[in-house]
Amino acid sequence: MAKIIQFDECGGSEKLALMDVTIPQPVGSEVRVSVRAFALNQADFLYLRGEHTTPTVLPSRICSEASGVVDAVGPDVKAVKVGDKVSTIPFQTSKYGVAGEYALVPEQFVAAVPSGLDFIQATSIWMQYLTAYFPFVEIAGVQPGDFALICAGASSAGIAAIQLAGMKGVRCIATTRSPDKRQFLYDIGAYGVIVTSEDDMPSLLKEMVGDQGIAVSYDPIGGRYINMYAPLMAKHSYLFHYGALSDDADELPMLDLLRRAVALYPYSMFNYVEEPARLEAGVSFVREGLLEGHLKPEIDKIFPFAETIKAFEYMAAGRQRGKIVVSLQ
Repeated sequence: MAKIIQFDECGGSEKLALMDVTIPQPVGSEVRVSVRAFALNQADFLYLRGEHTTPTVLPSRICSEASGVVDAVGPDVKAVKVGDKVSTIPFQTSKYGVAGEYALVPEQFVAAVPSGLDFIQATSIWMQYLTAYFPFVEIAGVQPGDFALICAGASSAGIAAIQLAGMKGVRCIATTRSPDKRQFLYDIGAYGVIVTSEDDMPSLLKEMVGDQGIAVSYDPIGGRYINMYAPLMAKHSYLFHYGALSDDADELPMLDLLRRAVALYPYSMFNYVEEPARLEAGVSFVREGLLEGHLKPEIDKIFPFAETIKAFEYMAAGRQRGKIVVSLQ
């Protein structure tokens, strides 16, 4: 038997429960991992509420990022073997979940733990860095000197974007609601920081980007927030809308977007990782960034497995600066 986190109906973190289940044997190309740590993401909240692009099939496990040691493999597994230290790459499915003492994952979404990383760090890389890789590198093709607006900059996805875009010479302007996160964002490499609860965002943005404009907006907020920066987007720029943190319905300033020929992308990493060649390119880019020290996962807080629900409550409060991890070690 093993303990897992499961929910039987959609809602908030109060729907999560610790369950005892029989450990299944992997079939086909599945890899079974003895989990040492797993990470929380905003996407987990969407899935828990039944609002994710992946339909929630009940009862369901939760979370998609874990690290640990392979303890069994299916008969069709080709490269992964028992004893390998691995981390899981999030993908779009309701069949699998990794929050618990074991995880079953298809081989194509299992990656060797990068050199120099422990299990806590290894469970904190693929969602955030691959989410940033595809828009900045593959789609927008950012260039040195470009300006990027990183909304919710102190989130794990925001931190990853600042680090990853910085590898390409991009000047990242981060936003946050919390004044106490201003210096933190400068410390991790932001070119500029805007505290939306204190600063006049449109005026300060204009001072920073001038006539050059914003080449890429990386926005998990949406709603009315887009109106604050849309007039400052550069010609033929990109607006990646990849979340739903705002409670407001999106209000798209179409004239501003049209005048600047802004490419509006409703974006999800899950639409790209299922393409093997693209996934391989992204994983290689992230590995190189980690090896060279340009990418370094920021861990905000580590919870013991017994306090997983508290970890979700902590994330819901929005106080974190980086990744929230649950440790089973």
